[in-house]
Amino acid sequence: MTRVAVVGAAGFVGGAVIREALRRRYEVIAVARATSHLHLKRYGVRCLEPAGVDDAGPLDAVINLAYPTGGSNYDVPERNRALLGTIERLAGSGARVIHTSTLAVFGFGLEKPIGLGPVPFHRDFPYVESKIAMERMLLRRFSGRDLAIVRLGNVWGPASAGWTAGLADKLIFGEPVAVTGQDGFSNVTDVANVASFLCHLVEGALPACPHFSHLAEFAETRWSWWLGCLAGVVGCEALSTATPPRYSASYRQELRRILSRFAAGALMKDVGSGRLSGSWWRTVLRALPPAAFRSLKRWRSRRSALAATAPDAGDAGFFAVMSCPTAFTADGLAGWQPVVDRDASWRRAEEYLREAGFGSPQR
Repeated sequence: MTRVAVVGAAGFVGGAVIREALRRRYEVIAVARATSHLHLKRYGVRCLEPAGVDDAGPLDAVINLAYPTGGSNYDVPERNRALLGTIERLAGSGARVIHTSTLAVFGFGLEKPIGLGPVPFHRDFPYVESKIAMERMLLRRFSGRDLAIVRLGNVWGPASAGWTAGLADKLIFGEPVAVTGQDGFSNVTDVANVASFLCHLVEGALPACPHFSHLAEFAETRWSWWLGCLAGVVGCEALSTATPPRYSASYRQELRRILSRFAAGALMKDVGSGRLSGSWWRTVLRALPPAAFRSLKRWRSRRSALAATAPDAGDAGFFAVMSCPTAFTADGLAGWQPVVDRDASWRRAEEYLREAGFGSPQR
């Protein structure tokens, strides 16, 4: 029997991977924080905390879906290293490692060169930096071993908090979800296809080590199509913004915006929350002695200079995604075919939305 560990098993993609793995009669070990184990028990799988993975036994594959969430952006490198340690202990000397990364390693607007291969480290939002750093750490640690890195598109499907339910919420509450005159490529992948492809990588011989693949089978469908479908369910029009938050593609653009605000507090907030300047700021703070870093964090918490009052960097990233001018072409998927096409993907999402109360039930 194929034995697989799923790290980050309690998330949206994790549930789909567990269901697909059980359908294929794998023995599944779900690795997640203890607070998620009650949720995972419904699958009838063995659950382990990251600290207890030494008890997992020999495995055929480790599927990593986890990345640093919660906590401080300043602690991301440390949490990335802890996650790498968990993967190392599970993989031992022989298990194949399958790591899910993201199209965002090329920028939320896909403004960086796209290719199947390692991505040079570049300054960006914490989420992007953490994804690039984990790819690079895995490439170093598992050199010469079976390693597959899958860069996922925008993962859509029933109960997707980020896209299916998230976009429906924005429509209901009248929040803009598009940029006027910029109907971006959606670069969507269905969660069922993600689960199928990851299990495909468990079973087949990798054509190269490391093996890179890009999964966004509905990439060329424009966001207007998905938004139109959603609007039909929730009964609310998709609103556009003519002036989205600025998404800095270069230091010059970002510094020009930051220096246009002269108040010291505003300047500090802009520097700390910027896509590129914020990255340098976090690097400087991480280099401080631990005691000084703790004191600075306490000061930051009291003064809120770089925290709660800072602009939401996610807004700029969100609108960069929604207006993306580049299709994230699926690649590196030899021997695999999607199990769900676009229309079926939408039907499944629509059924979920209606059952969840986002729209009027069909008569």
